[in-house]
Amino acid sequence: MTALWFIVPLYVFALGAPLSVAAGNIATALMVAAALAALVVSPSARRALPSRVALALAVVLLWNTVSTVAAPAGTRQWYKLGEEWWMKLLVLAVPVHVVSGRKHLRRSVAVLLGSAALAAVYGVYQHFTGQDLVRHHRLLTNGGEYLVVGFTGHHLSYGGQLMYEVAVASALVLAGTGTRIWPRISLLAAVLLLTLVLVWTYARSSLLAVAGVFAFLVFVQKGRRRAVGLVLLALAVLGAAATPSLRARMLETFNDPKEVTRLNLWRSSAAGIEAKPVTGWGPGNFDKMLLEHEYPGYYEARGHAHNDFLMQAVNAGVPGLLAFLWLYWEIFHLLWRGLRVPGADRGLIIGALACQVAALIGGMFQVFQTDDEPEMLLYFLLGCGVAAAVQVLADAGGKGRITGQS
Repeated sequence: MTALWFIVPLYVFALGAPLSVAAGNIATALMVAAALAALVVSPSARRALPSRVALALAVVLLWNTVSTVAAPAGTRQWYKLGEEWWMKLLVLAVPVHVVSGRKHLRRSVAVLLGSAALAAVYGVYQHFTGQDLVRHHRLLTNGGEYLVVGFTGHHLSYGGQLMYEVAVASALVLAGTGTRIWPRISLLAAVLLLTLVLVWTYARSSLLAVAGVFAFLVFVQKGRRRAVGLVLLALAVLGAAATPSLRARMLETFNDPKEVTRLNLWRSSAAGIEAKPVTGWGPGNFDKMLLEHEYPGYYEARGHAHNDFLMQAVNAGVPGLLAFLWLYWEIFHLLWRGLRVPGADRGLIIGALACQVAALIGGMFQVFQTDDEPEMLLYFLLGCGVAAAVQVLADAGGKGRITGQS
């Protein structure tokens, strides 16, 4: 299981995903294919698979397939079904890939954060120059400040990437594992850099999500560390409120007439779900739903529901949404069980939980689950946390198979 063909895709993803959606897609395909092959031939790979998470994901995929079949002829977008769900297989593929050694788990996350920091340096350049060197145009502005897009091409997609990167890097800093000082200083520097560039994206949903992440990370601390964390969190909130451009961006939620777009999309989505509550409209048919159920009013954008949970229900009905929430519960339950057991990879488990917090909060106001750039990072990092939880529970229980059951 230590063959290069099996390990290399893990590092290709970690290096490439923060810099290129194409590289991330290619590496995801290689990882999923290699993991499937390993599951066929290797008992150790099968033991690394969290069965209840796998079952929940299988049900989600099955019901979305039913929704695609149930969509009217001419609207059955099979490619959208695959596009929106195959990246989620990373939550199962990563545990299989790192079964040969925990060093690959830790190192791949370190490589990903290093690559993310490199992208953030490019983000700093964009902030001060307004130049997107990849797409050869000037960036959009908010109150005279450039909206940083990194390598994604859109400030909301880049904000989604950054919120997950900040979540994991912050968790690793607070976990304080290891005795070497330079890696910890490097992690802290990465957190500061990534957070700063996230602010410059002015992606409000991601900023709100990261505030929730910081609150969660303070909550899981104990004693004096929690007290210090609360003070630092309060100072961060005050600092954000005192920053004119950031404060103005947040206040747009309440005083900009264009912000009615999000409310109108939510109303339209609710009407569409009421019309087809069982199988939904099928993946990729949000525009067709709007044609029949668009709420009257102003729309700055019509591409999606601006809410991950409404989007799941529009695509696959209420059963599809419930299956999606079940998947998240199974991941959370496994991670939380792993967190209660002392282990070397505690930071990765907390980081994955922090990513779930970010996805839940950010997903209330934006669609990240069908946006490739943040989605692939989310499920890779969740996969890292799941892998760490599976390993620490196996060590503690002396069992050959972790099913995710209590």
